[in-house]
Formats: sequence, C-alpha cells, structure tokens
Amino acid sequence: TAAAVSETVTLDAAIKAHVTQALRAAHGRIEGPFGAAQRLGVNPHTLRARMRKLGINWNSFRSDTRAPRRTRS
Repeated sequence: TAAAVSETVTLDAAIKAHVTQALRAAHGRIEGPFGAAQRLGVNPHTLRARMRKLGINWNSFRSDTRAPRRTRS
C-alpha cells in the first residue's frame, strides 16, 4: 500500500541506524571483543569504510574519560 511505501526507509538509512545503535552500545569502540564490529559480525576495516560512506563520525559516540593529552612545548 501507499502508506507502507512511505514508511519504508532506504537501505543506507537502515544500515546507518543499525551501525549507530551498535556504536552507542559499544561506547564508540570499533574493534575488540566489545566493539561495534564484533556486535555487527563484520571486520573492523569494513565497518570503518561503511561509516565513512554513510558519514558516521565515531568520535560522537565516545565517552572519553581519560585526561587530555599533553602537548610538548
């Protein structure tokens, strides 16, 4: 029906939402046993490439609690 078609999102939009959800759950981590790539079942390099294509910035999902890096004088 026309209503069902208007509610359907593009494949890229669905993938972006799914990757975003995985990044949130992984606190911005891409690699490792608790990373988004592991959660999604894809290679970390593949995930980074897909994120670049979809315009997803992983830094926005990081909850970095480490002290800021010092710069050398």
